[in-house]
Amino acid sequence: MQKTVIESGKPNTLISYAGNYIYEDNTLQFFNHSEGYVEPEGTAFNYIYQYKDHLGNIRLSYTDVNQNNSKPVDLQIIEENNYYPFGLKHKGYNTNIVSEHPYKFSGKELNKELGLDWYDFGARNYDAALGRWMNIDALSEQYYEFSTYNYTLNNPIYFVDPDGNSVDIWKDKNELTAEQRKGVKVYIFYDPKANGKDGGFPKQAMAQYDAAVEKYGEGSVALSDANTEAEFAQDWGDIDGTPEQISINAHGSNQALHLDSGNGEYVVSTGDGKTNVSGTSGTNVSDLPTPKGDLSNTILNLNTCNANNPSQNTLTGNMETLAVGFSKTSVGTVRASNKKVNISETTGKASIPFSQTIKGGTWQTFKNGRQQSKIKLQYSTAYKRF
Repeated sequence: MQKTVIESGKPNTLISYAGNYIYEDNTLQFFNHSEGYVEPEGTAFNYIYQYKDHLGNIRLSYTDVNQNNSKPVDLQIIEENNYYPFGLKHKGYNTNIVSEHPYKFSGKELNKELGLDWYDFGARNYDAALGRWMNIDALSEQYYEFSTYNYTLNNPIYFVDPDGNSVDIWKDKNELTAEQRKGVKVYIFYDPKANGKDGGFPKQAMAQYDAAVEKYGEGSVALSDANTEAEFAQDWGDIDGTPEQISINAHGSNQALHLDSGNGEYVVSTGDGKTNVSGTSGTNVSDLPTPKGDLSNTILNLNTCNANNPSQNTLTGNMETLAVGFSKTSVGTVRASNKKVNISETTGKASIPFSQTIKGGTWQTFKNGRQQSKIKLQYSTAYKRF
């Protein structure tokens, strides 16, 4: 891919994007590496390292002046950037720039042509001065209650938009190594696409994340945004350590967890690999891989509607509800609802264990396929007001 930069009084500049390599007038300018980028310097190369914040914004770039791995290392800061929440850069300080790099807010390229200062996210161009996209949202039907030009649902602290198409929670489950997962106390699964009114499941998951970190500390919580059967199975099998809580936040019915119903992605408790309503294929709960960790004392919160409502839809296959099916896994206790679960009316701060508002229903707990108790709830104080 190429672009031509035309500026008054200056010769035209041809910029070429060859995968990870960026050329200007057919001369290599830099290429990226996992911790920053590399610039050619004569016959050698200058390695630049970057510090990024939790949203992926490039805040600091530095290099070893000697470039020879000798000790002591002589570090030099070559660029520093600080941003307002929607991406506008602070001005009036940090002006000692040795070498300015075009990639900044959210790790995206800042295009200065025509004095626009727009960020190229791939699918759309973003103006940090306005906090708005300059192109209409191609997936606007999924965000009908928001402006088609809004950035990250007007909440750039909770959400990021990796490519200009759809928002996501900034905390990445893949940042945890296998060894780190052994120390996780709370695993949170959520549907990243169900982000309709007031942020939906992603924001619900974020409230749970905050509460868990407050109780157990940083590094004690893992997030999974798996919305395919293969991804869910992988992340379910990767659960390790001795977690106290697992929370699944997604749409559901009495025999199916709806990972992405629009694309036919389900986890089912029917035992025959089919949903009980449409007969669409799904992964049996019993066929999920056994988690690596010890879940004998773990509570699984099925924050899905009707997970133990035998009368919602006709039971098929082995006649087991989703709650019963999960209670036969290695999880110690399953907590589920026999009615719809509503999250938009809850108030207060997220608590441990996680609960939600149920109108006229009960929370029920299960062990080894058997119901243990019923807890009457009308309005809980489970989550922050969204």
